[in-house]
Amino acid sequence: MEYLTDEEFKHEIELFSTQLQRVRQQIERLVALKNEGKVSDQVFKEVLEEITNRVNAYSNKYSEIEEAVAAKQTKVKDEAKEIKHYLETLEVKYTIGAVPEDQYKVNRASYTMRFQNLDEFSRAIASLMNTIRDNWNKITSYINQFKPASKEEIPTTPPPLTIPPPTYETKSEEKPVTQTSPTKASTSPATITAVTPEQKKKEKKICPKCGAENPADATFCYNCGAKLI
Repeated sequence: MEYLTDEEFKHEIELFSTQLQRVRQQIERLVALKNEGKVSDQVFKEVLEEITNRVNAYSNKYSEIEEAVAAKQTKVKDEAKEIKHYLETLEVKYTIGAVPEDQYKVNRASYTMRFQNLDEFSRAIASLMNTIRDNWNKITSYINQFKPASKEEIPTTPPPLTIPPPTYETKSEEKPVTQTSPTKASTSPATITAVTPEQKKKEKKICPKCGAENPADATFCYNCGAKLI
């Protein structure tokens, strides 16, 4: 804002003042609705949070304008002091005849107008800043008045639903599932009945004629051809 003309500078201050005025009106209307019981606590908190976020975004601009106005007022004051000094010098020179009347009138009119413009500009800026400060203080007082004790009371996002989240099996949990006891039991010796030599003999037929061993389902002896019992 340092390189803006006086009119451009004033326009920037007026614009910011208008923005703050709108925010103040919005928060005052919101508080009025709350006092009249026309808004639920949840909606009030949500809208107030939105306004608070907007005000926080304006804080840097507010500080910038405060500094710029202070610097501008100092500059205007110094320039006005110089003009007053020049006007006094001009009057003295004209009085003693050191400056022609035509030149005196032109210069005096020019610097007088500039001095008046500076005075009007300074008053306008001061008035705008008073309005800005008043609006800012009013806005922040409302925010602080209804400020929650903790952030948890006014969540910036809607609270999560109370539905339990689904559970997912991880790879480390899948290994015990695939290596279950049934697979071990199928290969475990404890589940397999050992066949003893005596059982093997009982499963075979002994030929009564030659004594040869034959399969259990044999009808005739494979050695001598005798009929097996």
